[in-house]
Amino acid sequence: MQSKSLFLITLLCLLTASCLFADALTDARFRLSEGDPSSSIALFEKHLQVSPPSAMVYFELGEAQLKNGAPAGAALSFRRALILDPQFVPARNALAATNKELGIPKLTSTWTEWIVDKIPMDLLLLSGMAIFWLGAFLALFLPKHKTIIVAPLLAVGAASVALTALCDPRIAHQDELFLSSKSSAPIFQAPVESSEKLTTLPTGSTVRLLSERGRWLFVQLPGGARGWILHEGLTSVIPPSA
Repeated sequence: MQSKSLFLITLLCLLTASCLFADALTDARFRLSEGDPSSSIALFEKHLQVSPPSAMVYFELGEAQLKNGAPAGAALSFRRALILDPQFVPARNALAATNKELGIPKLTSTWTEWIVDKIPMDLLLLSGMAIFWLGAFLALFLPKHKTIIVAPLLAVGAASVALTALCDPRIAHQDELFLSSKSSAPIFQAPVESSEKLTTLPTGSTVRLLSERGRWLFVQLPGGARGWILHEGLTSVIPPSA
């Protein structure tokens, strides 16, 4: 009887929490539709703090940030939406338009981005694992003269898993940082402010973290150049808990 009561109390708490989270999201969407982006931003962010990350919610947060005059924050939200769902076309178009507004140059698409655009990563991973384990299972039971069937299965399965690790944005962008500061940031040749400035990054740029030294980060720029930047104003592109 006591365990049954404990189960009912736990279930009631979960249902109550679920309703509260849903109410915050519903309220955020309502306020955005009523022309109150500032309030909706706080509610979207509150929802994301207590719920699993969602591409749609990040996209809606980006729209609210745009309407509230914060294109850099919107660009980060659209990027996070695309990391969670790389085939989310509205987020891709919104990011392209926002980057243009921020003055971020358009980069040439890579072969990994082409694959992500065509194949869902979760499907590729699950398919690869299933094919690999099928090959491993058959290897145990097939006679030796039939193992020619097993090798291709193992190879295809392993290749699919490896391809997922290379292409999945949740892995490929885990070291990527976003410049969210209100002003541009200089890139230095050495980790001292008196060293030569190599270039200046506009707000909304992304860099790849290579190493750290105190307040200084050694990063790789989108074009491939490398340099040092102060960590202030940089935040991870990967959404929390993704």
